[in-house]
Amino acid sequence: EPLEVLEECLYAEVDTHSSGACITLIRTNIDSNVEIFYLGDVVAYVYVNNVRVAETIPHLPTNPDERARKLSQGATFEKEYMMYQLSKDEMTMKKLDRCNHSAYSSDHCLQMTRCLGHNKITGDNYGYLTVSFNKTDNVKIISASDGVFDVVHSSEELYDFYDAFELVNYAAQKWCSDWKYVHPEKHMCVKCNN
Repeated sequence: EPLEVLEECLYAEVDTHSSGACITLIRTNIDSNVEIFYLGDVVAYVYVNNVRVAETIPHLPTNPDERARKLSQGATFEKEYMMYQLSKDEMTMKKLDRCNHSAYSSDHCLQMTRCLGHNKITGDNYGYLTVSFNKTDNVKIISASDGVFDVVHSSEELYDFYDAFELVNYAAQKWCSDWKYVHPEKHMCVKCNN
């Protein structure tokens, strides 16, 4: 498990009590298989011949397996208004869960249920996805964290992006664009100017 090795090296060097990060590590043999190891609120899409064939499931309270895992460890969940994307150009505020990783302290109330850091209070499980393909296939993997996927809707296909700079630039433009804001209680749509 490469992320376990990385995590142990990190903890040997620094105190990560109040800091954490998400990570995606991608390993391929080029001819037939790709493995994706991940932690946190990252998303990775795997495209084969311009068709999305697989994606990772982020370590978030919306993931039923993660929710069950954290509840079994004594964690609690607290509702908080967070940005929620309804479509490519509509957003609202929605009460979503944050995970309080310690039943004894609110010092570790995070949006993600698992990450690299925070002195391993989020757990010791690792996300893993493997995808097989043919040597003649065109394979593309797009991976990013919540900074991108908070504004890129799950219905948007990303296989046309050439590199990370292009994807991040697209997300930055979306962050700064005019959004239609749907009021969470009145269901009214108003234009947002960021």
